[in-house]
Amino acid sequence: MNSKSLIISAPARRDLAQIGDYTQRTWGAALKRKYLNILKTAFKALRNSPAMGVARDDIAPGLHVLTVEKHMIYHRVNDEGALVIVRVLHHAMEPTHHLPQTKT
Repeated sequence: MNSKSLIISAPARRDLAQIGDYTQRTWGAALKRKYLNILKTAFKALRNSPAMGVARDDIAPGLHVLTVEKHMIYHRVNDEGALVIVRVLHHAMEPTHHLPQTKT
């Protein structure tokens, strides 16, 4: 299988750090590791099948979203063919308030 290279944007890295911090404070270090590993597994799956999830061209051209547990992974393939994780937002967050309206 030909998997794409992976780029995690700076905002997505901050999202993951916040998710980890919140999960550790609320449920402990073991669940933090487990939850972040679930998200990491989803990133690997997206590298092999970047069209997984729902197209969100209404927000930005080429943007897709995949629901994983309580979070939404917003991703797209960039002009060089790499998978870009744009944001990882809690499902209750309004994506248009946190996502760029154009390709980044």
